Amino acid sequence: MIFSGNAVTINKKRRISARLLTALAAIALLLGLVSATFASSSLPDTTADKVWGQGGNFTTSISPNPPTADSLSYPSGVAVDSQGGIYVADQNNKRVLYYPAGATTATRVYGQGAAGNNFSASNAPNPPSATSMNNPYGVAVAPDGSLYVVDKSNSRVLHFPAYNGTMTDPANFTADRVYGQGGSFTSNGGNNGGDKRQQPGPSLWGSGSAGR
Repeated sequence: MIFSGNAVTINKKRRISARLLTALAAIALLLGLVSATFASSSLPDTTADKVWGQGGNFTTSISPNPPTADSLSYPSGVAVDSQGGIYVADQNNKRVLYYPAGATTATRVYGQGAAGNNFSASNAPNPPSATSMNNPYGVAVAPDGSLYVVDKSNSRVLHFPAYNGTMTDPANFTADRVYGQGGSFTSNGGNNGGDKRQQPGPSLWGSGSAGR
């Protein structure tokens, strides 16, 4: 009877051990699935789902001349407004483009005249004006919706008023303040109106209004 009792005890222990191992294996599998799911959901999305400047085509890298509302050449700055639209500093085309939220075709152009729709131009007149740019390098949108543009090769920063919704209003595409040129829209000398001892780059002293 002692032997028989030991055998029963051993069998029970074996059954318990088998059940325990099965339970542990199930827990390990569950933890593995949870871990894999969490890891996959926390991985960053590294595949672009939209492209600007190539007509929506991910496999081209063209920069047509003359430019279009779908093209870019050396874009160097991006800013997003409160409606989800984006401004892009299109450096080599001497302009800033605006794209409404979700769109990859620009609907407004800054830096190529006061009309706001001359997408085929890439002019950089010298002397500059309140409606021109030369190698715009960066953009920023203020809380009130107005636009700041780093006009690199003209050694200045331009301020444009918030867009008022009317494409035919030239005020939308004419800078009303200039920084770095002592208030002049027609000069582009480095450190003009600032401390000439400050090197390198233009100073940002002074502001003015177009037409004054």
